[in-house]
Amino acid sequence: MSSAPAACCRRRAAGAALLLLVAACGGRDAPTRPAAPPPDVVLVVVDALRADRLGAAGYAKAITPNLDRLAGEGVLFTRAYAHATWTKPSIATLFTSVYPSEHGLVRLGREEAGKFVTEKLPRAATTLAERFRAGGYQTLAVVNQVHLQEKLGFAQGFDRYEWRRGKSAFELNAILRDALAGADARPLFAWVHYLDVHWPYNSRLPGKRAPELGATAMAHEPPQGLEWVEAWHREHYDEATAAALEARYDHEVAFVDAAIGELVEILAARGRWRDTLLLVTSDHGESFGAHGPLMHGHLPYEEQLHVPLLLRLPERPDRPTGRRAQPVGLVDVAPTLLDLAGLEPGEPPMRGRSLRPAIEGAALDDRPVFAQTEGAWSVRRGDSKLIALETGGFELYDLAADPRERTNLAAGGCDGPCKELLQLLRAFRAELGEPLHELDSDALTDEDVEELRALGYL
Repeated sequence: MSSAPAACCRRRAAGAALLLLVAACGGRDAPTRPAAPPPDVVLVVVDALRADRLGAAGYAKAITPNLDRLAGEGVLFTRAYAHATWTKPSIATLFTSVYPSEHGLVRLGREEAGKFVTEKLPRAATTLAERFRAGGYQTLAVVNQVHLQEKLGFAQGFDRYEWRRGKSAFELNAILRDALAGADARPLFAWVHYLDVHWPYNSRLPGKRAPELGATAMAHEPPQGLEWVEAWHREHYDEATAAALEARYDHEVAFVDAAIGELVEILAARGRWRDTLLLVTSDHGESFGAHGPLMHGHLPYEEQLHVPLLLRLPERPDRPTGRRAQPVGLVDVAPTLLDLAGLEPGEPPMRGRSLRPAIEGAALDDRPVFAQTEGAWSVRRGDSKLIALETGGFELYDLAADPRERTNLAAGGCDGPCKELLQLLRAFRAELGEPLHELDSDALTDEDVEELRALGYL
């Protein structure tokens, strides 16, 4: 951890950085304003939230009034992407700003001596929380996700890590409220991870919203456990069931949106909201059978990779707002938050880049977006996307003409645009090489395994 004088210097630099952000957005008198204090930074991750569920992104049902209001007050990236299709590798990439092949968390786990064993985030990895703490911030996490428990390495850099199994978004808010009561005068970096928008879709708002969000009754309720869910999907998944399942999902989205509204109220009650930099995103989307399997954790199609990304800056004159259409990735979150907080990124270097120029309204250089799963890699450049299967096959899509990825333009062979993207992907993979750190594993408890089964992972 840095010395007090160094941390103080960084806090003054943070205030200056935010002042420059205001000046860049207009107002000749901006440089004469006193330097703002370093902002509190709150990162909200809504597990399994699809980008297309936000009203601000065009969804017809009014299920996200709080997120829509935040998007109106801030900057919404309409083409933001995860780099994996399930939680552990995606969050590891968000926090380390390196890709799954580099931090090493790619696979779910394995059976070993009668136990289910899974790999941990390497202790040698440098997390966003560690970088904020080195910059003079107090760090807090309030999390509900079996993949993110402390023993799997995700508590690195947090002064306080509240991992609470089974807690709803509102219960996590209560934990956050209590934790904030003990916070000191240093700026705050907080991570809140809600699990409510996740299979089996049972965190619903009161029934008075049912007519608005759609009927949720099913003739055959889905079971727990992946192999039984797959059989249920084959046997009972018709148009009515699909509509009911998506209505349940919408109830969960509305549930979490209400919790985010309460989170803002908590910050305001503590006198923190005015100077808070809030970023809301997701670790992955959800499939609903668009390319075969339900849920997520499968091949890198758009419905699983496309995530919301909105940023609400502290209340300053002429703060940036609006929509940004540049393709960006979760790998960019860490450098962006550090930059906006006025902190140097430090070492080791990060793969992502700060989105601050785009937030301020400048165009970003065109850069491909990569993703990795156990079964495939993908690369997107502009509206062209290649999926390279580990089995050797290729799928090429024109996302402008075919956003649902129905027509494989590489069915007859990987030539032309397919070959160009494949060369780009091969060069990228060669640059990544082997994992940067040696991986350790930990055995999950029976309760962990049961939760993974309930969430559809096993």
